[in-house]
Amino acid sequence: MEADAIQRQLKHYTALTPYFVDDFDHTSENYKIYQIKTGDLPEDLFSVLVDEKTYGFIVRSMEQYGLTVEQGRDLSRVVRDVIIDDLYLGDVVRAVREKLGLDEQNARELANGMASELFAPVIEDLKERQVKKFVKPKITGMPPSMEMPSLGGRQQKAEEENGANRPESPAQTTQNPSQPQNRPQTPVDPNQISNQNNIIDLRAKKP
Repeated sequence: MEADAIQRQLKHYTALTPYFVDDFDHTSENYKIYQIKTGDLPEDLFSVLVDEKTYGFIVRSMEQYGLTVEQGRDLSRVVRDVIIDDLYLGDVVRAVREKLGLDEQNARELANGMASELFAPVIEDLKERQVKKFVKPKITGMPPSMEMPSLGGRQQKAEEENGANRPESPAQTTQNPSQPQNRPQTPVDPNQISNQNNIIDLRAKKP
């Protein structure tokens, strides 16, 4: 019985955790692209994708807003897409509203909770990557460059914090999938996750 309970908890964890939420076919092109996007993440950003804290936030949000498991998975995808630079921070409220079917007030409240609990601890690395992906360099004679949305309602100019006058970096998809920068391309096995870095440990305990 204990082993069955652990397996059910592991299944629930992988279904709602950003890194595992979409079970890609490991031979597909989408999986190769996903490995490139996650393979070059700084360690603190990668941790958001697999951390027990993220899983806990998703579960609590489901309970608070009456979300189904599938809506919880969509919320997990929003977190993942921000971390891997597929979703602009300034569009999180809209994404939550559209994907989860929440009204504006609840969508904004949920997005603010996500920002303060999950994104605030990694905001420097996250802002740097978001600026490179979404904020265009300022060009003479053109309107001012975009401003990054900041936590708590205050805005800071991207050019002041992150050097917005730098040219954009080449697209990450030009990397060779077989040669990751900072992390092995071996898929993460949820059964090997431990609490060493505050990550959930769902392996069966020895008696």
